[in-house]
This record gives sequence, C-alpha cells and structure tokens, in this order.
Amino acid sequence: MQKNVLRRILIATIIVVSLISLGLLAIYTFAKSGCGEETIKKTRLSSQYKLELQRGSCGATTGFSYSLLIKGKGKQEEKILDFDMLKEEPVIQAKLKGNNLEVFYHPATVVYKQISSFNDIKIKFERKGGNYKIPSYLKKNRKTSDVEYTILFDNDLEIFSSEEILAAQYGYAVNGKGERLGKWNKDWIVIGESNYEIPIVMEPNNPYVYVVKKEEAGWKKIKIANSYREFQNISKIIDKNSEDREFREDRKDNPLPSKELKEFWLRVKEANGNREYWNHWVSGRSIVKGYSES
Repeated sequence: MQKNVLRRILIATIIVVSLISLGLLAIYTFAKSGCGEETIKKTRLSSQYKLELQRGSCGATTGFSYSLLIKGKGKQEEKILDFDMLKEEPVIQAKLKGNNLEVFYHPATVVYKQISSFNDIKIKFERKGGNYKIPSYLKKNRKTSDVEYTILFDNDLEIFSSEEILAAQYGYAVNGKGERLGKWNKDWIVIGESNYEIPIVMEPNNPYVYVVKKEEAGWKKIKIANSYREFQNISKIIDKNSEDREFREDRKDNPLPSKELKEFWLRVKEANGNREYWNHWVSGRSIVKGYSES
C-alpha cells in the first residue's frame, strides 16, 4: 500500500516537473521567435567598409525599431545608430570620403543613440532638413508625470518626447527630402498632435501653447494655453476622466460629471485657453473637422 502511494507521488512529481519544463521551453521558444532582427538594406562604402540597415520586431503588437551597423574587414562591426520612425519608412544615405563618413537620415527619424567614430573613421550624422531647437520653456517645464497620450470621446492627444520632437516637424515644416514647406511658419515647433493631423506647437522663446488650424490660405495659430504647465494641467483632467470614455458615443452613455466639468473649465480659464478648441474635447465634436480644411 505504502509503495503504491509513493509510486503515485513520484509519478505526479515527474508530471509536474515535465509540465513546468515544457512551459519554460515554450516561453523561451516564443521569446526567441517573437523578437528578432533582419537586414533590410546593405550599402557598400568602399572595398573595406559597408553599412547594414537592420529592422527589429517583437511581434505584431509592437512597432519596428531600427539600427545601422558599420562592418569592416573580418569580424569588425559596430552599431552606430539606434532609431525609430515617427512616420514613414527609414531612408538612410551615406558617403565615405577618406576617413570621413557622412550619414543622412529621413526627417521623421527618432534618434536614440549614435556613435561618432569607428576605427579611424569619423562619423557625422545629419537629419535632412536640419534639426530644430526645442523651445526653452518646454525643456524647463517638462515633468516625468506629464501626460504623453490621452483620448476622450474619440479626440486624442499625443505629446512628443524630446527625441520625437525633432522628428515631428516632418509633414509640417519639411517634406521627406528635408525641403521647407512654404506655408508653415519657421518659428513653430510641433510638440504634439491631436488625432494625428492637427499640430500643437510652441515657439522658441514664447511660453504659449497653440493649436494650428489648417485653412485654405495656409495655417493659423490659436492660443490654447498661456504656458506648457497650464496646458498639462488641462490635459491631466482629460486623462483622469478618459477611462470608459474613448468613443464619441460615450458622451451620451457616460458623460463627464458636473464636478469634473467645472474643474476642467476652471483650468481652461486660468490658462486663458481658447474655449472653442477645448469644448471639442468635452462635447465630443471632432477636432479634425473643426481644425482642418478637409
């Protein structure tokens, strides 16, 4: 009897250990197969050096990441650029003259890391269209608790990180070749977007935050807050009340409580913001329809 019990315990233990091992193997296999890098472009610089553009992905629910490698003779190689794309596909152009390597990348490139040399080669990176100066008021007043993305009644807002701001000028200030777009004011720096097409801007030495309305004759700026911090104060109220209110239909099914509305309009008044713009958020009216000529 005792032998049978011990035998059953032994069998059960073996089964449990086997299941755990299979589970760990499955997780390892998934992780290994889910993330990977592939070379999508090769560029020969000289008889000794070449560049490889690699794309990384960890599955359908994540975006692509990119890296640029330089390879020398033998097994010499180094990752000289880590980046993402805010929009569009990556475009990398490079030319090697003597010991100087120039690398040009698309205006919508979000750069995280770049290396300035490899062996005896000096590397210079340049964004097509040039880089833009991040507004001083924005740099001084950013906080880790700031809203980066929120949505309310089908209107959404994305506020770009410092790395993303340089890339966010694409489509407004410059085209894909880095050429300036004539109707855009050169002093406007895009710091965010509503619904992926209505730009939120600041100016280099101005604390105000504006939404820019697209009209037939060009672009028109409209002040929506006296400062970036006041803009964030309003955005935080939106974000606080966004749960279960993502869609326009939720405006009727789950309206904002009167207490939250009162606080919202108080913050807008304090910020001296444009009431028409902010009313789109709490009323569920489309910001795209209100601020785009289309």
